[in-house]
Amino acid sequence: MTRKPRALLLTCEHASAAVPDALRERFLAHHGDERILETHRAYDIGARSAARFLAKALGAPLLETEVSRLVVDANRHRSHPRVLGPAFSAAEPELREALLTAHHDPHRARVREAVGKGPVLHLAVHSMTSQLEGLVRGMDMALLYDPARPTERRLADDWKHGMQQRVRGIRLRRNAPYRGVSDGLPTSIRKELPDARYAGFELELNQRAFANGRWPREWLDELAATIDRMRSAPARRLRAR
Repeated sequence: MTRKPRALLLTCEHASAAVPDALRERFLAHHGDERILETHRAYDIGARSAARFLAKALGAPLLETEVSRLVVDANRHRSHPRVLGPAFSAAEPELREALLTAHHDPHRARVREAVGKGPVLHLAVHSMTSQLEGLVRGMDMALLYDPARPTERRLADDWKHGMQQRVRGIRLRRNAPYRGVSDGLPTSIRKELPDARYAGFELELNQRAFANGRWPREWLDELAATIDRMRSAPARRLRAR
């Protein structure tokens, strides 16, 4: 395993609830009410706030999307059946292609350029609703990764142990409520770069903790410290002493 420090890249694929003016009429014809843009269906509530805090604390670049995932979901592969929001998924082929070209491909290209040839630690910052389809999500935060990749597996293990030792009572999960190998931006990049060159994670924060527009400061401070250890030391030496 290389001992060269990893570069750190932060991304936020569901940062915005914006709908471009040219698409608003079609959007409202389908959804009927703009209030949907205030919900978790439109964007990851609080994810941008957490991502910007971490980027500033760690001096790391941050790449954000600029439109709602109800328009285009840049975290999904271009061919995914739900890469376009429901108001646009059945649109004429020319519009679908235009939306992907304008709002999907550029973000992915920027991320891929920033990753380069590595070695890099990529953290995609997301948030999750506390309850979905009747299922309560009891964890405070989770880390999604590919357990078949040794570096990601070790880093995820040290992330969990380090956070639990430093933040009393915090509830953490790995690869929940989603599988880390499901369709997502890190999953796509893993197909291009080996384990030694790329470690990609999706961080999920439970939105119930985003109170009055703020995450618990203890969470953010320890996340920043943990991510800093992850990028600067070999995985096998990361576990908190």
